[in-house]
Amino acid sequence: KFGVEDDPLSHVYLANAITLAHSAIEELELEVRGKPPKESGVWNEKSKNDLERRLRSAGVNVDEGQIWTIRGGSTRVAKEHTPPIQQKTDWTAGIVRDREVALIEALWSAKTIRNSITTHRFNKKSRSLTVYDAHNVQSLARRLILEKFGFWRDD
Repeated sequence: KFGVEDDPLSHVYLANAITLAHSAIEELELEVRGKPPKESGVWNEKSKNDLERRLRSAGVNVDEGQIWTIRGGSTRVAKEHTPPIQQKTDWTAGIVRDREVALIEALWSAKTIRNSITTHRFNKKSRSLTVYDAHNVQSLARRLILEKFGFWRDD
């Protein structure tokens, strides 16, 4: 189990990892755009349609969910930036609260983590980052890169 670190330098490393992973998503032009694209849990249809169109054009299966890893105690980041559950994973039990989430919801969470926690002045949420937060955004970026270039899955 990797919990919240006390070392401020660890928070900097995690924030950097998240920011760089989100930059990869932006380089692919598969980031959530618009301000704000989602309000009160409801997507702005124009933003949602634009995102789904760009994902499909890149060869990404928008209907396939994304695994979002949540382990250990609940952190500020997990409480405020975990995408809505699509379904629990088969291995979800106890402190392992992993879930499958909609791809566009994972992209929304990655953007909000990057915007509100990792790229501007550090705050209480920044001190709550864990390796799982970095893993989630990095896994999302990895999936999009692999899927765009035809190496994700051979269905």
